[in-house]
Amino acid sequence: CCDGTLAASEFAIATPTSSRSVTLTVIYSGVTTATTTATATVAQVVPPVTLTPGTIGLLVSLPLSPRLPTETFTITVSANSGLNVLAFYQIKINYDPALVTWTGAGNMASALYALTPGNTAGTGGAKSYVSVIGTATDKTAPGIVGNGITLLTAQFSVVAGVAAGAYADAFTADVVSFTDVGNSNFYQVQPGRFFDGR
Repeated sequence: CCDGTLAASEFAIATPTSSRSVTLTVIYSGVTTATTTATATVAQVVPPVTLTPGTIGLLVSLPLSPRLPTETFTITVSANSGLNVLAFYQIKINYDPALVTWTGAGNMASALYALTPGNTAGTGGAKSYVSVIGTATDKTAPGIVGNGITLLTAQFSVVAGVAAGAYADAFTADVVSFTDVGNSNFYQVQPGRFFDGR
């Protein structure tokens, strides 16, 4: 008869519980005609504590709630460039192919950068990765300097048959290079960080 959606906060709470209850009430002409309650077991996890990037850094934002097998989801990759114009970048988004798959270049986008993505499949338990080169389409755009520069969005899909659970190492990220308009490289001091609000 109808669909309902629980907020992401219902799946990521400070004290996880093993079940959630949903009550459906039917009201006709202001009178309650029927009420039913269903209880189901759900997976809940304590949200991890994450840090924001420093003055210069890379941040990958993952979904705020669990994803089921075969379900697709979008990640957002952003950067802080300090006072430097981020004219060119090359990054790697590493993922565990036993858990997720990249849905392809057609589902990758950027409003500020022309993207050149490529995929390398991992074998023998190794991670697969998407290597992305981004070149600013307008090197004078105010959006490519400072904090919270959106480099790209990319879509992934959960592999069919993946067991329910928390997988802490499904994604990692590497900065190959950040370059300003003078072709000077940024100095790398830490790996990309993740905002994982499961």
